[in-house]
Amino acid sequence: MGLFSKLFAKPAQSPVDPVLEGKRVLVVDPSITITKVIELTLGEGVVSTAATMQEATAVAANEHPDLVIASVVLPDGDGYQLCAMLRPCPVILLRGAFETFDEGKAKLAGARAVMSKPFQPAELLDAVREALSR
Repeated sequence: MGLFSKLFAKPAQSPVDPVLEGKRVLVVDPSITITKVIELTLGEGVVSTAATMQEATAVAANEHPDLVIASVVLPDGDGYQLCAMLRPCPVILLRGAFETFDEGKAKLAGARAVMSKPFQPAELLDAVREALSR
């Protein structure tokens, strides 16, 4: 590692919560802002991101996440489909305040929890803890 790399390398960050120690979380949302907020809330070393269903399935196949947090609305499908495809991996669905949401479809797909955007970091951590503890 060169001098420049040593000076400007980001230190490895541990998860914000001990429940996340050794866990991988895949965040699937087309919003860079949402993915960054989740990454900062959970810890940078914990989160992988994808913006589409296609990206998410590729990342999931390679990384085998312990939890997926996915938007209901995706550019190439929806969170319900993704949730069903990634079973038995637990999924928390994120819905926009003005987006239509089908609770029955979410349950049928196997969603562990549903959260509205915007959310509070503490609320997200509680949902993640709950989803990982089942």
